[in-house]
Amino acid sequence: MPRLLPLHPSDPVLRRAALPALVTAVVLGAGLPLLATPPAQAEIARTETTVVGDRVYRVDTSTQSEDWSYSTGEGVGYSAANDLVWTSAADLDGWGALVAYDPATLDVAREVTPRGFTAAYRTKAPDGLAVDDERGLVWASAGRDNAVLVVEQATGNPVAKIGNAGVGTQTGRSIALDPVLDRVYLSSYDHSAGAGQITVIDAATRAVLNRWDGDDLGLDQLRPVEMQVDTHDGASGLYFTNAGRLVEVADSAATQPQVRVVTDRPELASYGFTVSRRLDRAYLTNAGATADGSEGGIVTIDLATGEVLDRVQVMDGQFSPFPIVLPHANAVVDEDRGEVYVGGAMTTTYSRDLTMIDAESGALIGETKVPDGAVFSGRMTMAGADLFITRGSRMQRVRLTDEEPPVRGEPDKAAMEVVGTPRLGCPILLRGTNWLVQDASAGSTIAIKLDDGVYQKPGGGDVYDGVVGTMPMGDVEHVLTLPDGSTGPKGSNPAYPAGPHWIRLLTGSTGGDLRRNPTIDIEVQPAGKCDPLPTDPNPDPAVDTTVTADPATQVYGQTTDLTVSVSPDATGSVNITAGAQTLTGTLTHGTASVTIPATTLEPGVHDLAITYPGVEGKFNPSTGTAKVTVTKATPKVKVKAPKKVKRGKTATISATVTATGVKPGGKVTVKIAGTKKKTVKLNAKGKAVTKIKVTKKTQPGTKKVTATYTGDTHVAPGKAKTTITVKR
Repeated sequence: MPRLLPLHPSDPVLRRAALPALVTAVVLGAGLPLLATPPAQAEIARTETTVVGDRVYRVDTSTQSEDWSYSTGEGVGYSAANDLVWTSAADLDGWGALVAYDPATLDVAREVTPRGFTAAYRTKAPDGLAVDDERGLVWASAGRDNAVLVVEQATGNPVAKIGNAGVGTQTGRSIALDPVLDRVYLSSYDHSAGAGQITVIDAATRAVLNRWDGDDLGLDQLRPVEMQVDTHDGASGLYFTNAGRLVEVADSAATQPQVRVVTDRPELASYGFTVSRRLDRAYLTNAGATADGSEGGIVTIDLATGEVLDRVQVMDGQFSPFPIVLPHANAVVDEDRGEVYVGGAMTTTYSRDLTMIDAESGALIGETKVPDGAVFSGRMTMAGADLFITRGSRMQRVRLTDEEPPVRGEPDKAAMEVVGTPRLGCPILLRGTNWLVQDASAGSTIAIKLDDGVYQKPGGGDVYDGVVGTMPMGDVEHVLTLPDGSTGPKGSNPAYPAGPHWIRLLTGSTGGDLRRNPTIDIEVQPAGKCDPLPTDPNPDPAVDTTVTADPATQVYGQTTDLTVSVSPDATGSVNITAGAQTLTGTLTHGTASVTIPATTLEPGVHDLAITYPGVEGKFNPSTGTAKVTVTKATPKVKVKAPKKVKRGKTATISATVTATGVKPGGKVTVKIAGTKKKTVKLNAKGKAVTKIKVTKKTQPGTKKVTATYTGDTHVAPGKAKTTITVKR
C-alpha cells in the first residue's frame, strides 16, 4: 500500500480565496456540523500532461479556483472504505473545513465546517488529518484550539473534541493513526517554553493514554515536526522528525517504548520525510539543506541501519524543497510501483514541483514542473495508482498514461511572445517554446528584468520576476504583472511610467543551461481595464459593480455592525475608512459585515468612504458611502445620601456616573430640596462627593435629593433621585 507523509500544518498557505456564502443544513442535537452543499461541478476544469523521466502523466485539475471557500492542503489522506480524498483547509478568518473529493471526478463530495458546531465541538481551522476507516472517522488536529476533533466521514457529525491535547497553541502539529495498536498520535511544540510533546490517544475510547516528553523517550530534547505511522506484516512503527533527526518508536504500546534515532548526522538533518517498513527504506527531503538550499537533497537510507544508499541533488546541487516558502517538503512512496514522489523542489533560481526517485535504490528517475500553478503549494497522497496533490484551492490528480514521451525541443531556437496589452498594473502572458537547458533534458530557468534592471522590485533586486523552471519540453506560459506606476507594494523603484519599455530574458545562471539575453520591446499603456488572458479560467470580461450600505446607528462606547453590499454577488473584500482606521470585510455572495469599533467614531453623523478594489478579470472596482449615526452613551447615575440629618448639620452626598464602554467626565449638580444646590466635578472613577448644610430654617420631614449629570462630549446627561429625612 502507498504510504503518506503527514502534513506539517504550520506551512503557510500560498493562496487564500475569498469566502463565499455556503448553503448549510440546520444545526441539530449536540453539535451537528454545517455540512455545506459544494459548488456544482460538471467537469474537470483542466487536463494537461507532464513528463517525469521516461514516463508521461496526465494531470487533471478540479474546478475549484478563486471562488472556492478555502485553501486546501493543510492535511490530506485517502479513505479506501469510502473512496474519498480528504483534506483539511483554512480560510481568511482562521476557521476552516474538512473537505472530501471524489477521486474519479475531483468533485467535492463532503464539506464539514466545524465553525457551525455547538460550543462543545466548535474548533478553529483544522491542521493535520488522519483517516480512520475502521470506525468511519476523520481525526483532525486544531492547533489554534489545542484540541483534536473527531468527525464521522459519512455525516460530518462531530464525535468528540479532545481538549488540552498538546502543548502550546498555533504550533506545528501532525497527527497520525496506528491501525495495529489502535492509537492516535499528536505532535505539538510550545515555542515559548522550548518543549515538545507527543500525545497518545486510544482510538477506540478517545482517552488520552500518555503525554510523552523528551525524558519519556530518552531524547535530550523533543521538537516533533512531521510524523508518520507505517505498518507491515502486522507490525507498526511511529516515526517523526525531532530537531532534524529521524526517530523511530517501535513499540509505542509498551510501558517503556523502544526508541531509536535513525539519523543523527548533521548532513542528514531534515524535517520532511517518508518511510516504508515493507521496503526497509526512509526518504529524507531537504536533508542537510543550508539557508539558501544549496546543499539540500533527497536522501534514501536503509531504515534498519541508517546507511545512506543514495543522494539526489538537482542541477549541480541547487536543490531544496522550498527552503523559504515550504521548508518541510512532502513525499509519498508507491511501494507497488517502486517509486517515491517528492513535491516542492525550489531555490531562488530553480524549481521543480515533482521529483521522482527509485524506491529501492534512491536513484533519480526524473523531475518536472506540474502544470497549472506557479509553484507547488500543497500536500500529496496516493489513492490506488493515482497521485493526488492539493494546490492552493484546487485538487490535482496525476495519473500514469501509456503515452510515449514527446521529442525534446531545440534549446538554440528559444522564442518568446507577449500576449495581451501591456498596461500599468496589468498582467501580460509570456508564451514561449524551446526554453531548454543545453542537453534538452529539462526546462530552463528564466530571469526577467524590466529595462535591464532599471526598474526594480520595491524591496530591491534588479530581477523583477522569474520563470522558475519551464515545462519539460521547454514550453513557457508565464503571467507577468507589470508595475502599477507607483513605488508601493505593486509598483517598482523608481516608479514605472507608461511609454516604451523592454523586457530582458536571461538564462544560463544554473549549470548546464545556455546563456541567452534576448529582449522584447513593449509599449506600456496608462492604467486602465486589463485584458483577459488566454490562461484565465474565466475569460469573460470583468463586470461593473455597485457598492451600497445600510444606514447604521451606533452608541458611543459600543461596537456596531455595518452591512455592505457589492452587486452583482461580488467576491473579494471591501475597505471602509472610519476615522483614522481602515476596516476590512470579506464578501460572501456580495455581502460583507464589518464591525465598527466602539470608540473610533465621535458622536454625530458620519459618511464613511467604502472602497471595493475589485477582483481582476471578474469584478471591476467601485466606491460608495455608508451613513453612520453615532449617539452619545447613555449614563447610569446613582446618588447616595444618609437616611437622616438634623437641621443645622451637613449631609454628605455622593453621586456616581457610569456608561458602557466609556468613562464619563464632566460635572454633577446635587440638591436637597429646600437647600442650595452644589456642582461638583467627577473624578477619574466617575464619582463626585459634596457636603450640603441643612439650615435650621429647613422644615422637618422627608426631602428629595437630586443628582443631575450634565453630560460630556461622549456621554449624554442623566439624573438620579433619593430621599433624606430632616430631623429637628
